[in-house]
Amino acid sequence: MRLCVACGSEKEEREFYQRKQGKNRRCKPCHEARRREVDPYLNIKASLGQRRRDALRRGLPFAITLANLLPLPDSCPVLGIPLFVGPSGGGDNSPSIDRIIPAEGYVPGNVIVVSLKANRIKNDATVDELRKVVEFYERIT
Repeated sequence: MRLCVACGSEKEEREFYQRKQGKNRRCKPCHEARRREVDPYLNIKASLGQRRRDALRRGLPFAITLANLLPLPDSCPVLGIPLFVGPSGGGDNSPSIDRIIPAEGYVPGNVIVVSLKANRIKNDATVDELRKVVEFYERIT
């Protein structure tokens, strides 16, 4: 058992971030919180890398940078919920990169930052499909 230098809790060895050697070690949640504190764009930078790999795999154009996405909105333009990254990474309120027209790829003017929840709702549905879902639930409620 070891003590985390940040939160002071006693944890098993496997619960510590492994790259840092020595006595002054942070547990995994404290390490991630510190990384986000030092770099508030950490989540969106990681997402850019994932989207770049996804675009290559799908044969889509990729020409965006972090500068194309800044400033990040404070709230989701779709759902109006506040955007933030929680201590454990992705959650409903996490910022997510969305392609407006999926076939055009990740190019400036075709991407927007929305909440992960809004992006999951949209997933790969068309506007017409989303409209049908809304109309259906409006009818039955």
